[in-house]
Amino acid sequence: MSTKKEVIEMALEAGLLPCQGIHTGDLKAFAKLVADKKEAEMQERIDKLHSMYELVCQHRDMLMAQQDAMIAALRGQIQ
Repeated sequence: MSTKKEVIEMALEAGLLPCQGIHTGDLKAFAKLVADKKEAEMQERIDKLHSMYELVCQHRDMLMAQQDAMIAALRGQIQ
C-alpha cells in the first residue's frame, strides 16, 4: 500500500470526513505531501547507504592489494 493511501485511510479513521468540511481533494493533496516527504527521506537513506557501501568496497580493495603485495613478497623470499 502506498504512503498516500495510508495517509488517506488514517485521516478517514481519525474522523476527517468530507462532511466535516474536509474535501477529498484536500486529503489527497495532504497525502501527496506526506508521501513526497517520505520518499525524499528514503532516497536520502539510500544515498547514504550507497556511499557507505562504496567506502567499504574501497577499503576492501585496499586490504586485498596489501595482502597480494605481502604474498608476493613472501614468495620472493622463498624462491
